[in-house]
Amino acid sequence: MRTKILAILLVALFAVSVAATPRVSKYSTPSMSATIDNSTFINANKILMFVTNHGNFGRDLSGVFGHDYGTYFPNSDSATIASGADIRSPLYASGLWVGGQTGSPQQTRIALSEYSSEFVPGPMANNTFQTDRPEFRVYKLDKLGAVAVEQSDDYLNWPADQGAPVDTLGLPAFVGDQFLWSVFNDADPSAHDNDAGSTAPLGIEVKQSVFAFNREDALGNVVFVRLRIYNKGTNVINNCYFSVWADPDLGGSGDDLVGCDTNLSIGYCYNATNNDADYGKTPPCIGYDFFQGPLVPGTAADTGYMWDKIDTTYWQCLSGTPGACSDSEEVTINDAYDFTHTKPGRGVFPGMKNLGMVSFNKYINGTDPNNSGETYNYMQGLLANGDPYTYNGNVNLYYGSGNPAAIPPVGDLDFAPADRRFMQSTGPVTFSPGDSTEIVVGIIVGQGGDRLSSITVMKFLDQFAQYAYDHNFVLPQPPKPPAVAVHDDEGVVELYWNDTSEVDHGDYPFEGYTVYQGESRTGPWTSVVNYDLINGVGTIFDDVLNLETGQIEHVATKYGLDLGLQRFIELTQNTLTGNKLYNGQDYYYRVEAYSYTPDPAPGLPNTLTSATVVTVRPHKPAAGYEISQPLDDILPVTHTAGVSGGLVAPKVLDPFALTGDTYMVTFSVINIDTVVDTTVSPAESTFTDIIGWNLFDNTTGQQLVTDQPYEPTGSERFPTIDGMQ
Repeated sequence: MRTKILAILLVALFAVSVAATPRVSKYSTPSMSATIDNSTFINANKILMFVTNHGNFGRDLSGVFGHDYGTYFPNSDSATIASGADIRSPLYASGLWVGGQTGSPQQTRIALSEYSSEFVPGPMANNTFQTDRPEFRVYKLDKLGAVAVEQSDDYLNWPADQGAPVDTLGLPAFVGDQFLWSVFNDADPSAHDNDAGSTAPLGIEVKQSVFAFNREDALGNVVFVRLRIYNKGTNVINNCYFSVWADPDLGGSGDDLVGCDTNLSIGYCYNATNNDADYGKTPPCIGYDFFQGPLVPGTAADTGYMWDKIDTTYWQCLSGTPGACSDSEEVTINDAYDFTHTKPGRGVFPGMKNLGMVSFNKYINGTDPNNSGETYNYMQGLLANGDPYTYNGNVNLYYGSGNPAAIPPVGDLDFAPADRRFMQSTGPVTFSPGDSTEIVVGIIVGQGGDRLSSITVMKFLDQFAQYAYDHNFVLPQPPKPPAVAVHDDEGVVELYWNDTSEVDHGDYPFEGYTVYQGESRTGPWTSVVNYDLINGVGTIFDDVLNLETGQIEHVATKYGLDLGLQRFIELTQNTLTGNKLYNGQDYYYRVEAYSYTPDPAPGLPNTLTSATVVTVRPHKPAAGYEISQPLDDILPVTHTAGVSGGLVAPKVLDPFALTGDTYMVTFSVINIDTVVDTTVSPAESTFTDIIGWNLFDNTTGQQLVTDQPYEPTGSERFPTIDGMQ
């Protein structure tokens, strides 16, 4: 698979030796014991990526899953990756590089995280690194975990004293469904022993935020990295460049090509053929988008952005605490900020502008920089020896800036596929002591029908990522994923779910459910059935990307028939083959909830979706079990009181979930206020009486359903409780 070889683990630090690839480089033994955190990863969506507290991301340095590389796409789940069932990876390693000139006479200094890192955990203090402490680690806030975010250890022990973002109350402030934060610096001289660096420290501190969204739209293929970089040293750094470096290793590492899109500030890696060692005929494309670079002076017409200062003192200043503001902070707030929010977000700077990607460079395995001078040349978009790269006789700072997906391909294109590394850089700036700057990068993975359409897919997904950045990550929310339960019997699969998605439908009105069957847990998916509201909304059209052709098409995405909602389906046939469902074979189903608006904001889709994927294996009842109440059996009901003529027919959906308890159903009249006009008094309001029902467990004394609106006989919208509908 990959030819990179991870050697032995010594004192929680690493020595990487290489037989053929990549070049020799090693983790040094620092002057103190470092708490290296290599075991934390982000896995909110289709990308699983390791994140460390010393500048490296995308690499599993501790072999948590048994591999050296640490980025997986598609992310089935961590258990599947750990088992080795699906370990496809588009990225081997990535990290931040900083380079500039300082001192008298001017000397080049470098700080980088590559196969080894010249950064150490923790913030700086008094212009240097601190003695390491266990709290200098990666903190993870996870909305998707079993424990509520506010009750998690990392939330309760949030390192505000290290500079982690907080709101006006001093509580953790974060973006996305998962948010990882750490801080590191380059001030330990003993850590500067990478062949590509090995200079004196720059005095750089980096506060790193990595976040992602659990969404079914384009953001499900994106991880965001925000790097807040400070000069905490004593030297002015002239001609300072910042680079995000990557060794992509897209599946098989020996057949990679790279390119860039200067209009989108994207650098990317794609496959040279449609026959990758890991991804086969549909290799994806991984791209890095520079959403935001350093803030520099512009013209009166320019507007720049940078995340607001996030230390506690600054928030006290904003909230009007007497004496909390310094003069410089007051000037910044009054003259430069358009501050209308109550938690960390982008500050707006009129008359300033953000630098974008100023160069894109690549080199192949074996031509890695061997010293700080070659590294600094690469960061500036030059060749290792300092000569400019030229295309058609002209100097070009952007290698591979053509379009290989065009028909025919145009411009400067990469060739001679091999094991590539690339870096996209921004700068130069004068970085003085006390200055800070910020880089925001999105890592996007797109997978189309072949290697070239994957480039188009990646750029298409990037449009929504750009929208998210432009709107400060305030996005319309999809419905909550349905809570799906499964019953599998001999040759039968039953799926049933509750009304979670209807109650919490997000920012669009709820519309329906689509049930899919997949070839694997990650698809591709084939529609089985669609259930939607009876409201006149049938087939829904939207702009989508054709994965085979790479073209945007206005096509039907949902096929509603106005037949009403249903939260239960019984399956006896394999939709993919037309055969029956066989015992002992895994089948993959996806229940997708969708909301809809005919008038979305520009750039947004008409539908927002969320989904739950389940794996089902039909089987005979286990030995020793006898099902007394078979599937679809109607349980006996006795009318004990009252004059209602309502029909109660509890149907068995999961025999193994039946409790043996005795239940009671009662009917009642529900008053629903139908008046929307709030100008009338309650006495003038009109009410409609409808029939509702309640479910009580006589055995446990628990009220299970209250005032559930009555449904017509035969409706499948009834809830499923304790194995019965």
